Amino acid sequence: MSVLTEEVPLTEAQIPEKKNQDTCALCGQKVCSEVYKANWQTRAFIFERQDCLVLFDKLASIYGESFVSVLPNQ
Repeated sequence: MSVLTEEVPLTEAQIPEKKNQDTCALCGQKVCSEVYKANWQTRAFIFERQDCLVLFDKLASIYGESFVSVLPNQ
């Protein structure tokens, strides 16, 4: 099972107002203007680098909700 992945520049209107909206869901680094986005069921995550997105995709495919549930909501 692979999540939808694409490189998308996000606008302020597309990013929910959360405390950690400007950090990568996996590594915690501050994201640039161009970010990588992945959707898992009804949750959306943003990533700073493609490496983080690929690792997320692999771990989510293996561990499923038990892995995704420990990540901060975006």
